[in-house]
Amino acid sequence: MDNYTLDKFYAEKMELVSWYWSGKHGWVLLGINLMTLLGIDGDAHIPYGYRLYEKSKDGATKNDGFDAMLVSAKERGFKPRRVVFDSWFSSLDNLKQIRSYKWVCLTRLNRNRLR
Repeated sequence: MDNYTLDKFYAEKMELVSWYWSGKHGWVLLGINLMTLLGIDGDAHIPYGYRLYEKSKDGATKNDGFDAMLVSAKERGFKPRRVVFDSWFSSLDNLKQIRSYKWVCLTRLNRNRLR
């Protein structure tokens, strides 16, 4: 699972464009935030899901989107050996969700994590 900000430096009134952190550029910029769930089997890369993140429209957080994609992937028979994702998605609820599926995960926890 990963998220990526598609740069839209000059967009003023384009749908889905908002201010997002860009790891590529190292600052906040105007763009579209795309979340993807990708399976890898040897050399094959299989897209299991994607979501355009727009909190102002649906009120959901990125963690909500992550959870929804995991639920969808599970319903479609996704059986990963490991789930690897960014620390941004390592909320307690997401970790519990993955554990309830009996999947193994690899992520990084932020220092400011309280639980």
